[in-house]
Amino acid sequence: MATLISINVQSEDSSKPKGFSPQTVNAQVGDAVFWHNDDQKTQHQPTPDLARPDLWGPPIPGQNSSSQINLGTAGTISYQDALQTGLSGRIVVATPIGIGQPFGGGNAVFSPSPVAIAAGGAVSWTNSDSKPHQPAPKGGPANAWLAQPIQPGQKSPPVFIEFPNENPFVKYQDDLNPSIQGEIHPAPAHRWTFGGSDPVAQDLTGNIDGTISSTATRIEPGPPGQAGGIHLDGSENSKVTFPVPAGQFGTQNFSVALWMRTKEILRYYDIVGNRTAGSHGIFLSLRMTGKHETQPPGQITAEVDQKGQNYIPVNSSKSGYNDGDWHHVAVVRNGALLKLYVDGAPSASGNGSGVANIANGNPFILGRSLVGVEVKFTPVADYGDLRLYNVALTDAQVQLIFKNTI
Repeated sequence: MATLISINVQSEDSSKPKGFSPQTVNAQVGDAVFWHNDDQKTQHQPTPDLARPDLWGPPIPGQNSSSQINLGTAGTISYQDALQTGLSGRIVVATPIGIGQPFGGGNAVFSPSPVAIAAGGAVSWTNSDSKPHQPAPKGGPANAWLAQPIQPGQKSPPVFIEFPNENPFVKYQDDLNPSIQGEIHPAPAHRWTFGGSDPVAQDLTGNIDGTISSTATRIEPGPPGQAGGIHLDGSENSKVTFPVPAGQFGTQNFSVALWMRTKEILRYYDIVGNRTAGSHGIFLSLRMTGKHETQPPGQITAEVDQKGQNYIPVNSSKSGYNDGDWHHVAVVRNGALLKLYVDGAPSASGNGSGVANIANGNPFILGRSLVGVEVKFTPVADYGDLRLYNVALTDAQVQLIFKNTI
């Protein structure tokens, strides 16, 4: 059953601090949130994007007026007041998970499983089975998440999930029937699948939209399991540009994953990254060879660098990936270890003496990022489902992404 959640906008005259109260609210898909303006003197306008303040409606005048939005998708929504500097809030919409009989009968299951949620996100289980169930982390106490079992026909309150730094996923079970098990994984911090019709590559899980150049065009269908993708025609400015802070990983663990299809035979060309230096610099770079004088054609290279310090280059163990077929490519940094994956499987890895601090202020670019060194460095290629994670994915998680499971 949907719930109407109230957020008050407090004035300076209130006994409570000025701003949105409560500052963080927990909700579920289908709920609605409305803001009640208690500030008699000032208009307020909650919005998730200051560049588009009208997304959630016009300003709310004083005199106890209100504004309302419906929550249709799971995730964490950070918002601000477009009219009053410094006022912000957060809505955490729990990812729904069902508990019920699978098609054809049998033991109850958690569905979907595995499931991916945003960092700091929550899940909520709905019990459509005839028996009670109590999800709990494997190895933890039965009441680690829920004080009481979920009765038939009931929905649990939101449960916030914390991912460990190493092996960032959570396995759980029904403590009343431990054979019923599930998995929760981190969703990408940013994801672009290139749907739509305007020159904007919408970020589906974050708030960094990309700019599609005039010589890049959308394609249908896209890579396996995807409705669409993006085509770069090989000209110098054929690219998709994602502004800072995309790609500013610093010294944190990260993962980048995407699909690619090309027959390009250029000597060497960019796939994705923020490299602008012909030699050492500060960057993450993914590249591929064409007709190269020393390397085999269709070999993929991943590099991280900090002006020659903590430099790690890794080359795919196989080549020939410029064969015109779709290939899934992922690079994962875990501390000083850099791993390259192709088509869901580990391909190469390398260790550095330390961790490169990738903070160069450059945009993150799909297509050519290096300009002025080679006459031509942009491939004719198709791309799809570009993802950035703020964690080091495991081998199993890269395989799940390759299979479009998470």
